Amino acid sequence: MPTLNSILEELSEQMESSNGGELGNGALLRGLVGARLKHELRKESREEMLEKLFTISGTAWIEVLSEKVKADITRTHGAQLDKLAKIISEAGTQRVTTVIEALCKKEEFKEQVMQQFAQAHK
Repeated sequence: MPTLNSILEELSEQMESSNGGELGNGALLRGLVGARLKHELRKESREEMLEKLFTISGTAWIEVLSEKVKADITRTHGAQLDKLAKIISEAGTQRVTTVIEALCKKEEFKEQVMQQFAQAHK
């Protein structure tokens, strides 16, 4: 299917050749673009259009169902999930804190070693 830019370019060329190099008014251009787009859309078969519509509808049903399932899980298990989320969050925080502390100790160790080398070479 042609792009909008290619359609506009083709229409501009047609208008320039028929108007002696002038594009004409915007209403004429919009009318020509609309007519060309309608023509291109008619090329698509009704079966293809129906298939696209069914795909859109199916996708929407899945999205709505997914939201309903989330809402039901939240309603029936929300308190348990809140507790589980808190446990996981606290464990993650402890892990990150441990890693940061280890990195700080590593940096302190590096500084101590560098100081010892610096003193040894004085």
